Amino acid sequence: MDSRGDLSFAGTAYRVGTAFAGKQVEVRLVKDAVQIWVAGKLIRTHLARHDKEKEHGAFGVRKGRPRKLKA
Repeated sequence: MDSRGDLSFAGTAYRVGTAFAGKQVEVRLVKDAVQIWVAGKLIRTHLARHDKEKEHGAFGVRKGRPRKLKA
């Protein structure tokens, strides 16, 4: 999550709020909704707007994409 409180999931930004900026969050998909949890508490629910084909990649890389190594 960035310093403004926006979360990028599957290539789409979802607003969480500045109170949670920089914190680790958990993303859950429930039907057509994206739920954002912090420390076991549901913080936000958004209608899913992302491309469904990108979900696997978003969940498949636990700590995000590794940084590209400079040659």
